Amino acid sequence: MLETDELTDQRNEKDYLLEFSDSVDLDQRRQYIDNFLDSLYKEALSSSLELNPALFTTVAQQTYVTSNCKYTPVQSSERKPHKCKTCQESFSELSLLQEHKKTHQTEKQFSCTTCNKKFTHSHQLELHKRIHSGEQPFLCSFCGKKFTFRSTLKCHERTHTGEKPYNCDICGINFSQPSILSTHKRTHASETEYKCKVCAKNFSSKSSLQSHAVTHTGVKRFQCDTCDKKFGILCNLKRHMRTHKGEKPFHCEICGKNFTQSNSLQEHKRRHTGEKPFLCNYCTKCFARKRDLIQHERTHTGEKPYSCGTCGKSFSQVTLLKTHERVHSGVKPFNCDLCGKSFTQQSNLRVHKISHLEKKQYHCDTCGKDFSQSSSLQQHKIRHNGRQPFQCDICGKKFNVRGNLQRHSRIHRGEKPFHCDICNKNFSQSNSLREHQRRHYREKPFSCDLCQQQFFVKSALTAHQKSCSNKHVILCLIVGN
Repeated sequence: MLETDELTDQRNEKDYLLEFSDSVDLDQRRQYIDNFLDSLYKEALSSSLELNPALFTTVAQQTYVTSNCKYTPVQSSERKPHKCKTCQESFSELSLLQEHKKTHQTEKQFSCTTCNKKFTHSHQLELHKRIHSGEQPFLCSFCGKKFTFRSTLKCHERTHTGEKPYNCDICGINFSQPSILSTHKRTHASETEYKCKVCAKNFSSKSSLQSHAVTHTGVKRFQCDTCDKKFGILCNLKRHMRTHKGEKPFHCEICGKNFTQSNSLQEHKRRHTGEKPFLCNYCTKCFARKRDLIQHERTHTGEKPYSCGTCGKSFSQVTLLKTHERVHSGVKPFNCDLCGKSFTQQSNLRVHKISHLEKKQYHCDTCGKDFSQSSSLQQHKIRHNGRQPFQCDICGKKFNVRGNLQRHSRIHRGEKPFHCDICNKNFSQSNSLREHQRRHYREKPFSCDLCQQQFFVKSALTAHQKSCSNKHVILCLIVGN
Protein backbone atom coordinates (compact mmCIF):
# COMPACT_ATOMS: atom_id res chain seq x y z
CA MET A 1 0.00 0.00 0.00
CA LEU A 2 1.37 3.45 -0.92
CA GLU A 3 1.82 5.81 2.00
CA THR A 4 1.03 9.53 1.97
CA ASP A 5 4.58 10.61 2.85
CA GLU A 6 6.02 8.45 0.01
CA LEU A 7 3.82 10.19 -2.54
CA THR A 8 4.58 13.67 -1.24
CA ASP A 9 8.31 12.84 -1.31
CA GLN A 10 8.05 12.21 -5.05
CA ARG A 11 6.57 15.66 -5.61
CA ASN A 12 5.71 18.05 -2.83
CA GLU A 13 2.22 19.31 -3.55
CA LYS A 14 2.77 22.49 -1.54
CA ASP A 15 5.83 23.45 -3.58
CA TYR A 16 3.87 22.62 -6.69
CA LEU A 17 1.17 25.13 -5.79
CA LEU A 18 3.67 27.84 -4.86
CA GLU A 19 4.89 27.86 -8.46
CA PHE A 20 1.89 30.08 -9.30
CA SER A 21 2.54 33.74 -9.99
CA ASP A 22 0.14 36.64 -9.46
CA SER A 23 -0.69 36.58 -13.17
CA VAL A 24 -2.14 33.06 -13.06
CA ASP A 25 -5.95 33.09 -13.05
CA LEU A 26 -8.31 30.76 -11.20
CA ASP A 27 -8.88 28.38 -14.12
CA GLN A 28 -5.13 27.90 -14.60
CA ARG A 29 -4.70 27.13 -10.90
CA ARG A 30 -7.41 24.52 -11.11
CA GLN A 31 -5.77 22.99 -14.18
CA TYR A 32 -2.40 22.79 -12.39
CA ILE A 33 -4.00 20.94 -9.50
CA ASP A 34 -5.78 18.51 -11.83
CA ASN A 35 -2.47 17.83 -13.60
CA PHE A 36 -0.79 17.25 -10.27
CA LEU A 37 -3.39 14.69 -9.20
CA ASP A 38 -3.18 12.94 -12.58
CA SER A 39 0.59 12.68 -12.26
CA LEU A 40 0.23 11.09 -8.82
CA TYR A 41 -2.18 8.55 -10.21
CA LYS A 42 0.12 7.64 -13.13
CA GLU A 43 3.13 7.27 -10.83
CA ALA A 44 1.12 5.01 -8.55
CA LEU A 45 0.10 2.81 -11.48
CA SER A 46 3.69 2.52 -12.72
CA SER A 47 4.86 1.39 -9.28
CA SER A 48 2.79 -1.84 -9.61
CA LEU A 49 1.54 -1.31 -6.06
CA GLU A 50 -2.07 -1.44 -4.94
CA LEU A 51 -3.81 1.91 -5.38
CA ASN A 52 -5.96 3.25 -2.56
CA PRO A 53 -8.48 5.74 -4.12
CA ALA A 54 -9.21 7.27 -0.72
CA LEU A 55 -5.60 8.38 -0.54
CA PHE A 56 -6.07 10.79 -3.40
CA THR A 57 -9.13 12.31 -1.82
CA THR A 58 -6.95 13.03 1.23
CA VAL A 59 -4.20 14.55 -0.89
CA ALA A 60 -6.71 16.65 -2.79
CA GLN A 61 -8.14 17.97 0.45
CA GLN A 62 -4.66 18.78 1.75
CA THR A 63 -3.88 20.59 -1.47
CA TYR A 64 -6.82 22.93 -1.07
CA VAL A 65 -6.30 23.71 2.62
CA THR A 66 -2.50 23.90 2.91
CA SER A 67 -1.50 26.65 5.34
CA ASN A 68 1.84 27.35 3.64
CA CYS A 69 0.36 28.52 0.34
CA LYS A 70 0.21 32.32 0.09
CA TYR A 71 -2.71 32.20 -2.32
CA THR A 72 -6.41 31.88 -1.59
CA PRO A 73 -7.43 28.18 -1.54
CA VAL A 74 -8.68 27.07 -4.93
CA GLN A 75 -12.36 26.09 -4.86
CA SER A 76 -14.01 24.26 -7.73
CA SER A 77 -16.98 26.12 -9.21
CA GLU A 78 -18.37 22.85 -10.49
CA ARG A 79 -19.88 20.06 -8.46
CA LYS A 80 -18.25 17.48 -10.75
CA PRO A 81 -14.79 18.77 -11.71
CA HIS A 82 -13.30 15.39 -12.73
CA LYS A 83 -14.12 14.55 -16.35
CA CYS A 84 -13.58 11.28 -18.21
CA LYS A 85 -11.58 11.95 -21.38
CA THR A 86 -13.16 8.97 -23.13
CA CYS A 87 -16.87 9.71 -22.73
CA GLN A 88 -16.83 13.24 -21.16
CA GLU A 89 -18.84 12.13 -18.10
CA SER A 90 -18.03 14.17 -14.97
CA PHE A 91 -17.59 13.09 -11.34
CA SER A 92 -17.43 14.87 -7.99
CA GLU A 93 -14.44 12.86 -6.73
CA LEU A 94 -11.32 11.53 -8.40
CA SER A 95 -11.86 8.07 -6.93
CA LEU A 96 -15.24 7.86 -8.67
CA LEU A 97 -13.63 8.83 -11.95
CA GLN A 98 -10.97 6.11 -11.58
CA GLU A 99 -13.66 3.52 -10.89
CA HIS A 100 -15.59 4.74 -13.93
CA LYS A 101 -12.51 4.48 -16.17
CA LYS A 102 -12.48 0.73 -15.58
CA THR A 103 -15.69 0.45 -17.61
CA HIS A 104 -13.76 1.59 -20.67
CA GLN A 105 -10.77 -0.67 -19.96
CA THR A 106 -12.52 -3.81 -18.71
CA GLU A 107 -13.86 -6.39 -21.13
CA LYS A 108 -17.64 -6.83 -21.01
CA GLN A 109 -17.65 -10.49 -20.06
CA PHE A 110 -21.26 -10.82 -18.83
CA SER A 111 -23.55 -11.53 -21.79
CA CYS A 112 -27.36 -11.73 -21.96
CA THR A 113 -28.44 -15.09 -23.39
CA THR A 114 -31.65 -13.58 -24.78
CA CYS A 115 -30.38 -10.56 -26.75
CA ASN A 116 -26.55 -10.99 -26.53
CA LYS A 117 -26.07 -7.56 -24.96
CA LYS A 118 -22.88 -7.46 -22.87
CA PHE A 119 -22.15 -5.88 -19.51
CA THR A 120 -19.09 -5.09 -17.42
CA HIS A 121 -20.55 -6.23 -14.09
CA SER A 122 -22.77 -9.17 -13.22
CA HIS A 123 -25.26 -7.01 -11.30
CA GLN A 124 -25.83 -4.94 -14.47
CA LEU A 125 -26.73 -8.12 -16.32
CA GLU A 126 -29.14 -9.20 -13.57
CA LEU A 127 -30.94 -5.85 -13.76
CA HIS A 128 -31.09 -6.08 -17.55
CA LYS A 129 -32.66 -9.57 -17.44
CA ARG A 130 -35.78 -8.08 -15.82
CA ILE A 131 -36.57 -6.43 -19.16
CA HIS A 132 -36.98 -9.86 -20.77
CA SER A 133 -38.62 -11.59 -17.80
CA GLY A 134 -41.07 -8.76 -17.17
CA GLU A 135 -40.16 -8.77 -13.48
CA GLN A 136 -41.31 -5.60 -11.71
CA PRO A 137 -40.35 -5.96 -8.03
CA PHE A 138 -40.69 -2.29 -7.07
CA LEU A 139 -44.20 -1.25 -6.05
CA CYS A 140 -45.45 2.33 -5.68
CA SER A 141 -46.93 2.71 -2.19
CA PHE A 142 -49.28 5.46 -3.42
CA CYS A 143 -50.98 3.97 -6.50
CA GLY A 144 -49.76 0.37 -6.68
CA LYS A 145 -47.99 0.76 -10.02
CA LYS A 146 -45.03 -1.59 -10.51
CA PHE A 147 -41.59 -0.84 -11.89
CA THR A 148 -38.59 -2.80 -13.13
CA PHE A 149 -35.97 -0.55 -11.53
CA ARG A 150 -35.78 1.20 -8.17
CA SER A 151 -34.61 4.43 -9.81
CA THR A 152 -37.70 4.50 -12.03
CA LEU A 153 -39.92 4.00 -8.97
CA LYS A 154 -38.24 6.91 -7.16
CA CYS A 155 -38.82 9.18 -10.16
CA HIS A 156 -42.47 8.10 -10.29
CA GLU A 157 -43.12 8.58 -6.56
CA ARG A 158 -42.17 12.25 -6.85
CA THR A 159 -45.30 12.75 -8.96
CA HIS A 160 -47.27 11.82 -5.80
CA THR A 161 -45.17 13.56 -3.14
CA GLY A 162 -44.49 16.73 -5.11
CA GLU A 163 -40.81 16.50 -4.13
CA LYS A 164 -38.54 18.62 -6.35
CA PRO A 165 -34.94 18.08 -5.20
CA TYR A 166 -33.20 19.38 -8.33
CA ASN A 167 -32.60 23.13 -8.22
CA CYS A 168 -31.68 25.50 -11.04
CA ASP A 169 -28.70 27.52 -9.79
CA ILE A 170 -29.52 30.30 -12.26
CA CYS A 171 -33.15 31.16 -11.46
CA GLY A 172 -33.88 29.04 -8.35
CA ILE A 173 -36.76 26.96 -9.78
CA ASN A 174 -36.97 23.38 -8.45
CA PHE A 175 -37.69 20.24 -10.47
CA SER A 176 -38.58 16.63 -9.70
CA GLN A 177 -36.27 15.01 -12.28
CA PRO A 178 -32.69 15.82 -13.35
CA SER A 179 -33.71 15.51 -16.99
CA ILE A 180 -36.40 18.19 -16.51
CA LEU A 181 -33.77 20.45 -14.93
CA SER A 182 -31.46 19.86 -17.90
CA THR A 183 -34.25 20.75 -20.33
CA HIS A 184 -35.02 23.88 -18.30
CA LYS A 185 -31.38 24.99 -18.21
CA ARG A 186 -31.29 25.07 -21.98
CA THR A 187 -33.70 28.01 -21.82
CA HIS A 188 -30.99 29.96 -20.00
CA ALA A 189 -28.19 28.71 -22.24
CA SER A 190 -30.12 29.62 -25.39
CA GLU A 191 -30.28 33.29 -24.40
CA THR A 192 -27.46 34.14 -26.79
CA GLU A 193 -26.67 36.41 -29.71
CA TYR A 194 -27.87 33.81 -32.22
CA LYS A 195 -31.49 34.77 -32.80
CA CYS A 196 -33.68 33.96 -35.80
CA LYS A 197 -34.85 37.21 -37.42
CA VAL A 198 -37.99 35.52 -38.76
CA CYS A 199 -39.47 33.90 -35.64
CA ALA A 200 -37.19 35.33 -32.87
CA LYS A 201 -36.18 31.85 -31.69
CA ASN A 202 -32.82 31.72 -29.85
CA PHE A 203 -29.96 29.30 -30.51
CA SER A 204 -26.75 28.50 -28.65
CA SER A 205 -24.60 28.22 -31.79
CA LYS A 206 -24.37 29.79 -35.21
CA SER A 207 -24.62 26.40 -36.94
CA SER A 208 -27.90 25.62 -35.15
CA LEU A 209 -29.32 28.95 -36.29
CA GLN A 210 -28.26 28.30 -39.89
CA SER A 211 -29.88 24.86 -39.88
CA HIS A 212 -33.07 26.37 -38.45
CA ALA A 213 -33.14 29.20 -41.02
CA VAL A 214 -33.63 26.66 -43.82
CA THR A 215 -37.08 25.81 -42.42
CA HIS A 216 -38.28 29.35 -43.23
CA THR A 217 -37.02 29.34 -46.83
CA GLY A 218 -39.09 26.32 -47.79
CA VAL A 219 -36.13 24.93 -49.75
CA LYS A 220 -35.83 21.14 -49.47
CA ARG A 221 -32.61 20.08 -51.20
CA PHE A 222 -32.28 16.60 -49.71
CA GLN A 223 -34.49 13.91 -51.27
CA CYS A 224 -35.11 10.33 -50.20
CA ASP A 225 -34.21 7.85 -52.98
CA THR A 226 -36.82 5.37 -51.75
CA CYS A 227 -40.00 7.44 -51.39
CA ASP A 228 -38.95 10.82 -52.91
CA LYS A 229 -39.79 12.70 -49.71
CA LYS A 230 -37.75 15.92 -49.41
CA PHE A 231 -36.05 17.55 -46.43
CA GLY A 232 -34.49 20.93 -45.74
CA ILE A 233 -31.73 19.52 -43.52
CA LEU A 234 -29.47 16.54 -44.26
CA CYS A 235 -29.73 15.09 -40.73
CA ASN A 236 -33.53 14.92 -41.10
CA LEU A 237 -33.08 12.86 -44.27
CA LYS A 238 -30.68 10.52 -42.47
CA ARG A 239 -33.17 10.01 -39.64
CA HIS A 240 -35.93 9.40 -42.18
CA MET A 241 -33.85 6.74 -43.99
CA ARG A 242 -33.89 4.59 -40.85
CA THR A 243 -37.61 4.00 -41.36
CA HIS A 244 -36.89 2.37 -44.74
CA LYS A 245 -33.89 0.38 -43.48
CA GLY A 246 -35.75 -0.77 -40.38
CA GLU A 247 -32.98 0.60 -38.17
CA LYS A 248 -33.97 1.26 -34.57
CA PRO A 249 -30.72 2.04 -32.74
CA PHE A 250 -32.28 3.71 -29.70
CA HIS A 251 -33.24 1.18 -27.03
CA CYS A 252 -35.46 1.57 -23.96
CA GLU A 253 -33.82 -0.35 -21.12
CA ILE A 254 -37.03 -0.34 -19.11
CA CYS A 255 -39.34 -2.21 -21.52
CA GLY A 256 -36.99 -3.26 -24.33
CA LYS A 257 -38.72 -1.28 -27.09
CA ASN A 258 -36.55 0.18 -29.88
CA PHE A 259 -36.88 3.48 -31.75
CA THR A 260 -35.51 5.04 -34.94
CA GLN A 261 -34.90 8.45 -33.34
CA SER A 262 -33.42 9.52 -30.00
CA ASN A 263 -36.17 12.07 -29.30
CA SER A 264 -38.79 9.33 -29.79
CA LEU A 265 -37.00 7.27 -27.13
CA GLN A 266 -36.90 10.25 -24.75
CA GLU A 267 -40.63 10.87 -25.20
CA HIS A 268 -41.32 7.17 -24.66
CA LYS A 269 -39.30 7.03 -21.42
CA ARG A 270 -41.43 9.81 -19.96
CA ARG A 271 -44.38 7.39 -20.06
CA HIS A 272 -42.49 5.16 -17.64
CA THR A 273 -41.41 7.95 -15.29
CA GLY A 274 -44.45 10.22 -15.60
CA GLU A 275 -42.21 13.19 -16.44
CA LYS A 276 -43.86 16.27 -17.93
CA PRO A 277 -41.00 18.75 -18.38
CA PHE A 278 -42.73 21.24 -20.65
CA LEU A 279 -44.54 23.88 -18.59
CA CYS A 280 -47.18 26.27 -19.93
CA ASN A 281 -46.20 29.93 -19.58
CA TYR A 282 -49.86 30.95 -19.13
CA CYS A 283 -51.31 28.32 -16.77
CA THR A 284 -50.17 25.46 -14.51
CA LYS A 285 -50.51 22.70 -17.11
CA CYS A 286 -47.44 20.65 -18.07
CA PHE A 287 -46.81 18.24 -20.93
CA ALA A 288 -44.57 15.30 -21.78
CA ARG A 289 -44.02 16.47 -25.37
CA LYS A 290 -42.96 19.92 -26.52
CA ARG A 291 -45.32 19.88 -29.53
CA ASP A 292 -48.27 19.29 -27.18
CA LEU A 293 -47.20 22.35 -25.17
CA ILE A 294 -46.95 24.48 -28.32
CA GLN A 295 -50.44 23.44 -29.43
CA HIS A 296 -51.83 24.08 -25.94
CA GLU A 297 -50.32 27.57 -25.63
CA ARG A 298 -52.10 28.58 -28.84
CA THR A 299 -55.38 28.23 -26.92
CA HIS A 300 -54.09 31.12 -24.77
CA THR A 301 -52.55 33.25 -27.52
CA GLY A 302 -55.15 32.59 -30.23
CA GLU A 303 -52.33 31.96 -32.71
CA LYS A 304 -53.38 30.16 -35.91
CA PRO A 305 -50.25 29.74 -38.03
CA TYR A 306 -51.61 27.19 -40.53
CA SER A 307 -53.54 28.72 -43.43
CA CYS A 308 -55.63 27.04 -46.14
CA GLY A 309 -54.24 27.81 -49.59
CA THR A 310 -57.71 27.56 -51.16
CA CYS A 311 -59.93 29.72 -48.94
CA GLY A 312 -57.43 31.41 -46.60
CA LYS A 313 -58.94 30.05 -43.39
CA SER A 314 -56.43 29.68 -40.53
CA PHE A 315 -55.99 26.90 -37.98
CA SER A 316 -54.04 26.39 -34.77
CA GLN A 317 -52.98 22.83 -35.65
CA VAL A 318 -51.66 21.34 -38.87
CA THR A 319 -53.95 18.31 -38.42
CA LEU A 320 -57.01 20.59 -38.43
CA LEU A 321 -55.75 22.22 -41.62
CA LYS A 322 -55.31 18.84 -43.32
CA THR A 323 -58.81 17.79 -42.28
CA HIS A 324 -60.22 21.07 -43.58
CA GLU A 325 -58.42 20.74 -46.92
CA ARG A 326 -60.40 17.56 -47.58
CA VAL A 327 -63.48 19.79 -47.78
CA HIS A 328 -62.03 21.29 -50.96
CA SER A 329 -60.47 18.11 -52.34
CA GLY A 330 -63.34 15.75 -51.48
CA VAL A 331 -60.81 13.13 -50.33
CA LYS A 332 -62.15 10.54 -47.89
CA PRO A 333 -59.14 8.40 -46.95
CA PHE A 334 -60.76 6.38 -44.16
CA ASN A 335 -62.71 3.40 -45.51
CA CYS A 336 -64.92 0.94 -43.65
CA ASP A 337 -63.66 -2.57 -44.45
CA LEU A 338 -67.13 -3.99 -43.72
CA CYS A 339 -69.37 -1.91 -45.98
CA GLY A 340 -66.93 0.20 -48.02
CA LYS A 341 -68.25 3.56 -46.82
CA SER A 342 -65.62 6.35 -46.75
CA PHE A 343 -65.01 9.17 -44.28
CA THR A 344 -62.83 12.28 -44.10
CA GLN A 345 -61.89 11.65 -40.45
CA GLN A 346 -60.78 8.52 -38.67
CA SER A 347 -62.95 9.40 -35.66
CA ASN A 348 -66.05 9.32 -37.87
CA LEU A 349 -65.03 5.91 -39.17
CA ARG A 350 -64.66 4.57 -35.61
CA VAL A 351 -68.14 5.80 -34.68
CA HIS A 352 -69.53 4.24 -37.86
CA LYS A 353 -67.91 0.85 -37.19
CA ILE A 354 -69.73 0.57 -33.88
CA SER A 355 -72.96 0.16 -35.84
CA HIS A 356 -71.51 -3.00 -37.41
CA LEU A 357 -70.16 -4.44 -34.17
CA GLU A 358 -73.24 -3.98 -31.99
CA LYS A 359 -75.71 -6.85 -31.93
CA LYS A 360 -79.20 -5.44 -32.21
CA GLN A 361 -81.07 -8.20 -30.39
CA TYR A 362 -83.94 -6.08 -29.01
CA HIS A 363 -86.79 -5.92 -31.53
CA CYS A 364 -89.73 -3.48 -31.66
CA ASP A 365 -92.92 -5.43 -32.51
CA THR A 366 -94.69 -2.27 -33.68
CA CYS A 367 -92.33 -0.98 -36.37
CA GLY A 368 -89.75 -3.74 -36.66
CA LYS A 369 -86.78 -1.58 -35.67
CA ASP A 370 -83.92 -3.31 -33.81
CA PHE A 371 -81.83 -2.00 -30.91
CA SER A 372 -78.57 -3.04 -29.24
CA GLN A 373 -79.79 -2.19 -25.71
CA SER A 374 -83.01 -2.93 -23.86
CA SER A 375 -83.19 0.64 -22.51
CA SER A 376 -83.04 2.01 -26.06
CA LEU A 377 -85.98 -0.20 -27.05
CA GLN A 378 -88.03 0.95 -24.04
CA GLN A 379 -87.40 4.61 -24.88
CA HIS A 380 -88.34 3.93 -28.48
CA LYS A 381 -91.66 2.29 -27.52
CA ILE A 382 -92.79 5.50 -25.80
CA ARG A 383 -92.95 7.13 -29.23
CA HIS A 384 -95.53 4.59 -30.35
CA ASN A 385 -97.85 4.98 -27.35
CA GLY A 386 -97.74 8.79 -27.58
CA ARG A 387 -96.89 9.34 -23.91
CA GLN A 388 -94.82 12.44 -23.11
CA PRO A 389 -94.31 12.36 -19.34
CA PHE A 390 -91.39 14.84 -19.22
CA GLN A 391 -92.39 18.53 -19.32
CA CYS A 392 -90.25 21.69 -19.45
CA ASP A 393 -90.95 23.98 -16.45
CA ILE A 394 -90.17 27.10 -18.47
CA CYS A 395 -92.10 26.74 -21.74
CA GLY A 396 -94.33 23.72 -21.03
CA LYS A 397 -93.02 21.65 -23.95
CA LYS A 398 -93.34 17.89 -23.39
CA PHE A 399 -90.96 15.07 -24.23
CA ASN A 400 -91.19 11.29 -24.29
CA VAL A 401 -87.59 10.82 -23.07
CA ARG A 402 -85.90 12.53 -20.11
CA GLY A 403 -82.69 13.00 -22.12
CA ASN A 404 -84.57 15.05 -24.71
CA LEU A 405 -85.91 17.32 -21.95
CA GLN A 406 -82.42 17.79 -20.54
CA ARG A 407 -81.06 18.71 -23.95
CA HIS A 408 -83.97 21.10 -24.49
CA SER A 409 -83.34 22.83 -21.14
CA ARG A 410 -79.89 23.91 -22.35
CA ILE A 411 -81.61 26.26 -24.80
CA HIS A 412 -83.22 28.19 -21.92
CA ARG A 413 -80.00 28.24 -19.88
CA GLY A 414 -77.93 29.30 -22.87
CA GLU A 415 -75.58 26.33 -22.45
CA LYS A 416 -73.60 25.31 -25.53
CA PRO A 417 -71.09 22.68 -24.37
CA PHE A 418 -70.35 21.22 -27.80
CA HIS A 419 -67.55 23.10 -29.57
CA CYS A 420 -66.47 23.02 -33.22
CA ASP A 421 -62.66 23.00 -33.38
CA ILE A 422 -62.71 24.22 -36.97
CA CYS A 423 -64.74 27.45 -36.73
CA ASN A 424 -65.10 27.77 -32.90
CA LYS A 425 -68.91 27.77 -33.06
CA ASN A 426 -70.72 26.25 -30.05
CA PHE A 427 -73.87 24.11 -29.93
CA SER A 428 -76.31 23.03 -27.26
CA GLN A 429 -76.63 19.48 -28.61
CA SER A 430 -74.03 16.98 -29.83
CA ASN A 431 -76.07 15.98 -32.89
CA SER A 432 -76.25 19.66 -33.91
CA LEU A 433 -72.45 19.78 -33.78
CA ARG A 434 -72.19 16.59 -35.87
CA GLU A 435 -74.59 17.98 -38.48
CA HIS A 436 -72.65 21.25 -38.52
CA GLN A 437 -69.27 19.55 -38.97
CA ARG A 438 -70.54 17.57 -41.94
CA ARG A 439 -70.81 20.88 -43.79
CA HIS A 440 -67.14 21.58 -43.09
CA TYR A 441 -66.12 18.14 -44.31
CA ARG A 442 -68.73 18.03 -47.11
CA GLU A 443 -70.02 14.72 -45.74
CA LYS A 444 -73.48 13.71 -46.96
CA PRO A 445 -74.22 10.35 -45.36
CA PHE A 446 -77.95 10.31 -46.15
CA SER A 447 -78.70 9.15 -49.69
CA CYS A 448 -81.98 8.81 -51.59
CA ASP A 449 -82.55 5.24 -52.84
CA LEU A 450 -84.51 6.47 -55.87
CA CYS A 451 -82.30 9.24 -57.30
CA GLN A 452 -79.05 8.83 -55.29
CA GLN A 453 -79.09 12.49 -54.19
CA GLN A 454 -77.18 12.99 -50.92
CA PHE A 455 -77.93 15.16 -47.86
CA PHE A 456 -76.18 16.46 -44.74
CA VAL A 457 -79.07 15.70 -42.36
CA LYS A 458 -81.71 12.97 -42.23
CA SER A 459 -84.60 15.45 -42.02
CA ALA A 460 -83.59 16.89 -45.41
CA LEU A 461 -83.57 13.38 -46.89
CA THR A 462 -87.02 12.62 -45.44
CA ALA A 463 -88.48 15.81 -46.93
CA HIS A 464 -86.85 15.05 -50.28
CA GLN A 465 -88.08 11.45 -50.39
CA LYS A 466 -91.70 12.56 -50.21
CA SER A 467 -91.39 14.62 -53.39
CA CYS A 468 -89.04 12.14 -55.04
CA SER A 469 -91.37 9.19 -54.45
CA ASN A 470 -94.28 11.13 -55.96
CA LYS A 471 -92.18 11.91 -59.03
CA HIS A 472 -91.15 8.28 -59.24
CA VAL A 473 -94.79 7.13 -59.13
CA ILE A 474 -95.74 9.57 -61.90
CA LEU A 475 -92.76 8.45 -63.98
CA CYS A 476 -93.75 4.81 -63.52
CA LEU A 477 -97.30 5.58 -64.71
CA ILE A 478 -95.93 7.34 -67.80
CA VAL A 479 -93.53 4.58 -68.83
CA GLY A 480 -95.93 1.84 -67.76
CA ASN A 481 -93.73 0.22 -65.12
